[in-house]
Amino acid sequence: MADNLLAKDFLVEPFARHKETTILRVINMAIPCPRTYNYTFCVAMELFLIKERISTMAKSRHHYYTEEEKAEILSNPYTARMTDCRVYFTLEFKQLVMDNVGNAGMTTRKIFRLAGYEDRLFTSKAREYTIKKIIAESKSPEGLREPKTPSKTSVTKQHISTEVKDLQDRVRILEQQIEFLKKSQHLKKQDRSKSQDNSS
Repeated sequence: MADNLLAKDFLVEPFARHKETTILRVINMAIPCPRTYNYTFCVAMELFLIKERISTMAKSRHHYYTEEEKAEILSNPYTARMTDCRVYFTLEFKQLVMDNVGNAGMTTRKIFRLAGYEDRLFTSKAREYTIKKIIAESKSPEGLREPKTPSKTSVTKQHISTEVKDLQDRVRILEQQIEFLKKSQHLKKQDRSKSQDNSS
């Protein structure tokens, strides 16, 4: 009965219809897995939770740039420096923003285009956030200024990026195990069928 449930509900339709009940079962499941749960079920649970973790991280407020995007952004003279998920703009860019932000018909997209940045490199929210931050900085007692020197927080961001890669690698391994277990279960079922046919 348990094997049938796993093969039908958790492997063929990867967890979509059983999200809530799956989480409840995992909460009540001790680690390492008790003998009452078979190995296939435990692998399926781990795979499900890792995918949930990756999905949650992907929905976070941080956008992680690809190596190609980083190279293109850094090639722009208005870019002072950047991390995996944040761009620091030069004082010249900030001045360009303030010179144009009040002009009729000048949108945040057009300002970034004027600076030579392709639309695909920044989301609308990222552009709006940057412009608002520059406007706020211009109204501060210090006024517009060059970006600060790098802080140690970039190490944390690198750690997050590494964690995502590690989780994705683990997903690939677990998916291979799932495929192997599915084939094993199928072969066992065939063997049982043959045995029953021979006995009859």
